[in-house]
Amino acid sequence: SFMLNLRRFYRTSLIEMYVANMLATKFRREDMHDFFSRCREIDMCNTGFFTASDLKHVLTALGHGSVSEAISARFLRAFRHPGESYIDYVALLDSIYLRQQRLFEEELWRHFQRVCQSSGRRQEAGRISVVDLNLLFSDPVIVGLLMREIPESAGIEEASVCQRAQNGLRQHCTGKGVTQLDFHTLAALLLKLVRTYSVPKDLINLWGVGEAEGGMSTVL
Repeated sequence: SFMLNLRRFYRTSLIEMYVANMLATKFRREDMHDFFSRCREIDMCNTGFFTASDLKHVLTALGHGSVSEAISARFLRAFRHPGESYIDYVALLDSIYLRQQRLFEEELWRHFQRVCQSSGRRQEAGRISVVDLNLLFSDPVIVGLLMREIPESAGIEEASVCQRAQNGLRQHCTGKGVTQLDFHTLAALLLKLVRTYSVPKDLINLWGVGEAEGGMSTVL
């Protein structure tokens, strides 16, 4: 019936929201790839959907049994509607990705403000001069935030990441004919940088991330 389907849809939306919030803080980039690969293994017809039971199986296999159990306790047993909930796992990955981006930007903003305020240099609110970019990349907390987004398997050193980022940001400003970067542009460019190290080819089209080809200019 219509009401039964509506209740099932509501239960599915709650599951997707809960799982996205939980995994946004737990997943690293390589975990996203593993999750997507296991989802596609289960979804043999490539529909983009699988059941909540399938989702629980994938989470348990990836070492997130507590999240799997929470799905049963919070939603499957609490909402005893007949029939399975079908999860759009591509949309779920998108949701995790966007939540991670928001968390990254929020944390970067806090430390961006701290560095700008403690430098003693006059800066427009929410903006930083190109000549002062070294202030950001000499801050260990900001560097650590960037490195956290890059899998260890990439084998990239902090100095290399910082140098590449500064070169790319300066190149971007030169191309735009500007001497300052606003925070939103800075955050977007840094996210593009770190994800060129870590987004597998089968997820690039999913998230619309451009592949790096040589220098930073193709990334930014």
